[in-house]
Amino acid sequence: MNEEMSRLSLPDSPFVEYLKKVFNPLHNVARYSLKAEFYPSTTQTLFSPEVIQTYQVLPLGFKKGFFRFRRCQFLNIGFVDPPSQKAYIPELERLARLRLGAHAFDRLKIFRISSEDYLGVVKKFYASKGNQL
Repeated sequence: MNEEMSRLSLPDSPFVEYLKKVFNPLHNVARYSLKAEFYPSTTQTLFSPEVIQTYQVLPLGFKKGFFRFRRCQFLNIGFVDPPSQKAYIPELERLARLRLGAHAFDRLKIFRISSEDYLGVVKKFYASKGNQL
């Protein structure tokens, strides 16, 4: 049985890497582990509870980094399911720039968060008595 399994596994090659990228929509989206007790206070009021629940998105904070050889300020946002929510990114960027100002950050950086982490943060910070999940 092990011999059969070793024949089925493909060696790493450019073609295999290409197939992984094509058939795995999350190949370039990093996973972000988030616990409610460590949720950043700097971005808690960035999006309204309605936006957070509608788009299933959480603002995760700011980070400095490099993009195309220049220093940038990133706004990290986390989606429960990034590929299906890709269309929402321009709208969320517009809302963030309205709230923070046009030059508060240079780019958005997208992360994948688990549904358990998302629900924990939403229940703790965004769910009100009139707005149940």
